[in-house]
Amino acid sequence: MSGSELEDIRGRLRILEARLEEVEDREAIRNLIVDYARACDQGNDPRLLGVLFADHAVWECEGFGRYEGRARLCDALKGIAGEKIWWSLHYMISPRIEMDADGNRATVFWYLWESATIPEGVSGKPEPHWVGATYDAIAVKQAGRWLFQWMRLN
Repeated sequence: MSGSELEDIRGRLRILEARLEEVEDREAIRNLIVDYARACDQGNDPRLLGVLFADHAVWECEGFGRYEGRARLCDALKGIAGEKIWWSLHYMISPRIEMDADGNRATVFWYLWESATIPEGVSGKPEPHWVGATYDAIAVKQAGRWLFQWMRLN
């Protein structure tokens, strides 16, 4: 085998390794979305949510607020579950993941279809609801792990 053929094989291997890493990263981000849904369905458990967000992450939604910092946003989401959404089952649908060129940041979009129990405004009795929405997020790779850096529920 000539030197140029060997160099060609090495080049192809580097390309395949990069493509495989991107596939694995996309799957890790999909799993991050599922883990977020599962944490939400556990009453926005801060222990489950906290491991999904970067230290200085932001979560926002009109009508619920904007929260900065992992601990603050986890506490706020726990409060929302206790006061405004008593039970939920999140269906995260059709995530679209746009990877940045460096492979350490991704812009993510997905649809939310959620069944929920929400207290009725006057009586406070639980009422079943269907919630339809979308999410926009930024995920970052830190120490080999994908985390949410920013998230907006629309």
